[in-house]
Amino acid sequence: MGAQVEHPSLRQPVTLIVDDPNPGYNPAYFHSGFRNGPMFVPRTLVDEFADLVEACGIRGKFSVIPNPFGLGRIDQDLQGVSRADLHYFLDVVRSRIAPYLDITPEVLTHWNALDLATGQLLPYWEHVWSRSQDRTTLEPYLTLALQILENVDLPCAGMTSPWDFGDGVEIEYAEALLAAQRALYGNTFTWYFLQMDATSPQVAPHRTVFRPESHEAVVGIVACDAFDFGYAVWHGGAPAPDLLISADGASGRLVEVLNAGGPAAFHTHWQTLFSQGTRSGLHALRAVADRLADHYGERIVWTRCADLARYAAAAASVDLAPLSETPEQLVFQITAPFPCPGFTLSLDLPHAVRTVRVAAAPLSHASDPSSLREGFYLQNEGRLTLCWALQDSQHLVIDLQE
Repeated sequence: MGAQVEHPSLRQPVTLIVDDPNPGYNPAYFHSGFRNGPMFVPRTLVDEFADLVEACGIRGKFSVIPNPFGLGRIDQDLQGVSRADLHYFLDVVRSRIAPYLDITPEVLTHWNALDLATGQLLPYWEHVWSRSQDRTTLEPYLTLALQILENVDLPCAGMTSPWDFGDGVEIEYAEALLAAQRALYGNTFTWYFLQMDATSPQVAPHRTVFRPESHEAVVGIVACDAFDFGYAVWHGGAPAPDLLISADGASGRLVEVLNAGGPAAFHTHWQTLFSQGTRSGLHALRAVADRLADHYGERIVWTRCADLARYAAAAASVDLAPLSETPEQLVFQITAPFPCPGFTLSLDLPHAVRTVRVAAAPLSHASDPSSLREGFYLQNEGRLTLCWALQDSQHLVIDLQE
């Protein structure tokens, strides 16, 4: 019947990825050889970012570095940062950011690799170290990163790569992450952020590990921008929101990807939002969010990375098998190894529909595409579109009008 997976509620997902946050330090200072900008970020920045998230309805991912630059575990003490400031940052992340954005480690130090046996920093970068590892050595490293955030009441269902951590050994990295998630939380589904693609018209998540028969998957979220739109502020320049979306909505990388019909994940950094104290990057991010709202409105939906990843796994594995067909009724068996809220599927069905039920629960009728949401169906231009909480082994029953 021409079944086709649609975007959730017929809206294109948009996801913000924020890299490098940590309690107290300015990553630009460290990553530029201790030259650019002040060493510290005032604790008020986390509140200002939370204000923006709440005001604009932003969803996505927010990193927390577990052992920033090897200066201490955030579940213990962080050199140079008072306990009051450390706890303040973590409290705001828990109460004001985690309800809207996924929290992940940015592996462990975002600096030199840590020797787990001695607790000492090794003489090479963390991401360089990763390239010569396999799943057996990566798993305890990732597990420690997850455990530190768990210890401060920030459970994490995914992982962020510092720089290109895991590049070249991506399968090993993904399998190690899956093993760490299973050991800590019993999860058989997880996701990570590593790759960027600034040229493809559509940039979808990719399934690095995909074993639907055992309900196992590791999905890579891919950013559609290769460079942070505010990279120049790390060196005293100005952010460039037009790189993502111009004021008139006519150009920019997000415009390219959204107009091509895809989801759009884009990234920025804690040091960009700080902008050497000017907050110009934070203000530019507000401009991007406002422009998206002005020019795309209900066509888009802000989405967490975990939800985008789960949707990709569900879309690739859902099966709709016909069980019976009469002039009055169509019955299907739904098989779905990966449950997914707000799953949206359309069918070629020119016949008028009387009722739609999934797992014996009736769906409500949506009068137009803008009112479609979970628990509703829409019949429009010869297609029936359903939006429901996808679970494994459900019956779909479509009663037709006589």
